Amino acid sequence: MRKISLFLLFFAIFIFAACGGSKNDDKTDSDRPEGSLYGKCYQNKTCNKGLECDTANNICIKESEKNLRQKYE
Repeated sequence: MRKISLFLLFFAIFIFAACGGSKNDDKTDSDRPEGSLYGKCYQNKTCNKGLECDTANNICIKESEKNLRQKYE
């Protein structure tokens, strides 16, 4: 009986840990506002201040990220 109780306890802890997580992890690109970081670019291929449109992927990224992407392509 004691072994079964321990097994059920560990199983419950495993399920609880697997189901946990922050709400921010569940965000997709479609959930992000247009023009914001990792959101879709505006129709005129621009983004909010400090961001650039990655036209190949149609997402807004930080200006520094665009330079890094070009360096390694």
